[in-house]
Amino acid sequence: MKKYRNKIIAGVLLVVVFGTLFLLKLRAQDPEIPGRIGKTAAVESTASDPTEEAETLPAQEIIVYLSGAVNKPGVYHLPSEARVIDALNLAGGFSEEADESAVNLAEPLTDGEMIRFPARYEPMDQGVIVSDGRINVNTADKEELMLLPGIGEAKAEAIIRCREENGAFQDPEDLLLVPGIGERLLEQMMDKIKF
Repeated sequence: MKKYRNKIIAGVLLVVVFGTLFLLKLRAQDPEIPGRIGKTAAVESTASDPTEEAETLPAQEIIVYLSGAVNKPGVYHLPSEARVIDALNLAGGFSEEADESAVNLAEPLTDGEMIRFPARYEPMDQGVIVSDGRINVNTADKEELMLLPGIGEAKAEAIIRCREENGAFQDPEDLLLVPGIGERLLEQMMDKIKF
């Protein structure tokens, strides 16, 4: 009796072992069976594919400031490959007084750039026209001047007052005549201004 019981236990164990191996093999071959062995390897290989990673990264974004003859001036977020026309569309298009031919609408945008859309009655060198993103200290208004590093409302007003009293700034050292602008501040602004 004991001999038969040992044979039955051994038989049951063999059935369990072979059944388990059979099920594992089925799971490895059939993608529809949850928890299949091959699925983990496939997920890992997909995750390490560089093209997949590039597609899941968020698109680069740039920020530009639009002013002048547009319907909704302000700061706008755009994709890195955006053009001036894309920014103009976000700003509600040209206003009625805009000089539509004064700005290159096909020009690519850069992060931190300021774009001024001039009105028909403004001279062509008025304000900050799309180009290299620098601010013309001889024609910029208070809000535009305040975009410069270290220039708040009071210093922007002082720059305007100084150029009205003494004439246009000819070179960067002329800005040292403005109260509150020293050599250190001038150095910070050097690559962001033009004359």
